[in-house]
Amino acid sequence: MSAVRLVLAVGCCLLAGVASAQITITAGDVPQTIGDSSKYKYLAHDDTVDNGSPGGPHTWTFDTSSYVGYVLTMTYVSKESTPFAARFPDANIATREPRGTYTLYVFNKLDTGSLLECGFAADFGGGSMVRVNVPPAINVDFPATYNSSWQTDFNTTDTAADTIHVVATSRRCTIDAWGTVVTPAGSYDCLRQNWVGIVITTTYVSGVPVGVDTSVTRRYYWLTKDVGMAAMTHSMEGDTSANFTAADDIMVMVHSSSGGVAETPNAEVRAPNRGPSIMSASRAQSLSSKVLFDAMGRRVANPKPGVYFLRPETGVANRASGVTKVVLTE
Repeated sequence: MSAVRLVLAVGCCLLAGVASAQITITAGDVPQTIGDSSKYKYLAHDDTVDNGSPGGPHTWTFDTSSYVGYVLTMTYVSKESTPFAARFPDANIATREPRGTYTLYVFNKLDTGSLLECGFAADFGGGSMVRVNVPPAINVDFPATYNSSWQTDFNTTDTAADTIHVVATSRRCTIDAWGTVVTPAGSYDCLRQNWVGIVITTTYVSGVPVGVDTSVTRRYYWLTKDVGMAAMTHSMEGDTSANFTAADDIMVMVHSSSGGVAETPNAEVRAPNRGPSIMSASRAQSLSSKVLFDAMGRRVANPKPGVYFLRPETGVANRASGVTKVVLTE
């Protein structure tokens, strides 16, 4: 997912045949409340994994108890609170992940039709690396349900001193399975996202091409409503078999918070732990006793389609309990 090397680890096994509901994930199901966080456990490379088969219902059980991995925390933050906000003007969701020697920031754009990956930045304290996707990559097309599929192609450029890396990426994505994912954080109805990625990196030194590297891998993501990604497995480089058994990277959720603080101008509103409402902009504006705020806590008078927080006007009783996350359509 990034040029910053992920060192991931966790053990997992798979059980099949337990009934669950087949779900559909929409933009309103994507977590993004500022202050919410999830913890994921990682293990070293070359761990054995069983990804299971397409279709459903399945139950995937990820057991991290017998492994010594490290845990990182991913927190939803205000984009403007990061050092890289100006590099990602279209992003409306940002996350921060401290990773020992550096902090990783990931920037996404959520609208009613898709969740787009705008790029990432790594802050090393004394320096940084920024990768902007052009155009933004499609992480999830909405509505996402069993048998959904999409293709996304994008380019990035990394520059360091006199060396430039031009990276072209192509991903073919399918929702190929559904069921229940069981993690230390809980059990969730889920969709399994299956994608094959081709990454071609051309390196230039002082403007002269010096090498081309091609990498092909497969990933699986277990996607849930309101919580987001519950688990991920990533094949070894060059292995795109549908049920690869040697995993290069694996991550599993071990804890997830609920009802984080949505940052308003006074930072006083706690968003309730419930899914967003989806309505038209005209419908939102007709609710005269309430006001729309964006994810940065700014009041919005003429909203465009996107994600906002709807809360009562100043002076209206019980403001905190009246906060609703909404996804506005045309």
